Amino acid sequence: MAREIFWERLTQRLSLLATFYEKNPSLPDFIPFSSQASQIQGTRHDLRRHDWERYSRRQDAAMKFGGLVGRVNLQGPLGPFMPYLRLGAQVDVGQETIFGLGRMRMIKSD
Repeated sequence: MAREIFWERLTQRLSLLATFYEKNPSLPDFIPFSSQASQIQGTRHDLRRHDWERYSRRQDAAMKFGGLVGRVNLQGPLGPFMPYLRLGAQVDVGQETIFGLGRMRMIKSD
């Protein structure tokens, strides 16, 4: 479930960026990738929930944020996903990226 949500958020972010910043966006059809994502396994992870808040002067209110932090090791046929994962590491994924959320890094492990 989590990998499908992650893939959905990643493709949504890339599609939105392409739509807003490219004159003629040409993105692949991501739907076939969604079924392939089920073959990718998260073999080890240490994800945990992290909640925090910040004060918005514009809204004159505290804004609550939350999400997952930690590491996930992925195994499986990652080849077709790599260009999009690399892009995701450059543009971040998920909501509230303007606040530094959704950050991801890729580290090759042996």
